[in-house]
Amino acid sequence: FKIMIINSITMSLQKKLLIIFSIVISLFSVFYSPRAEAAFGDVIGTFNGENIYSNGSPSFNSGSRSSWGIKWQCVEFVNRYYNNVMQMPNWTGTGNAYQYWGSYQAKGLERYSNGGSVAPRVNDILVYDTSQGEGFGHVAIVSNVTASSVTVVEQNWSQSTPTRTISRTGNTLNANGL
Repeated sequence: FKIMIINSITMSLQKKLLIIFSIVISLFSVFYSPRAEAAFGDVIGTFNGENIYSNGSPSFNSGSRSSWGIKWQCVEFVNRYYNNVMQMPNWTGTGNAYQYWGSYQAKGLERYSNGGSVAPRVNDILVYDTSQGEGFGHVAIVSNVTASSVTVVEQNWSQSTPTRTISRTGNTLNANGL
């Protein structure tokens, strides 16, 4: 007899817990939805008035071009931003992302090594080597600098978020490929 009562109490508690668990899961699914990847060409942000577009997938190459390069690659955004916002010449056709490092003079830029004597500044271009960007490198623009980090804006790194924060120690940015 006692065993029956304990079992019925346990059974009743199990039913209550199952109901509570079901309610929690239902509420979670209503209030939480993971951020979906944006489709190719969707605007995912802006920086100084310049749109940042989703490439749809990091490895996708549309083959279609804007006036600044292949839509919506990282190089296209940096070229467009520097042409429209910084009033620099259009650099379309001057190479892949990693080649910015070697072609800085032809672009009218200055070059500073990661960890060197010059701290990163807003509007600087970060150039990643070929270990990033499926062998083509990657470029991003510094949008904010603090004592412990820099924030960059970029196309074709995340297809839903145009910014990323990179920690820093002094003048050294703690990111692979810089």
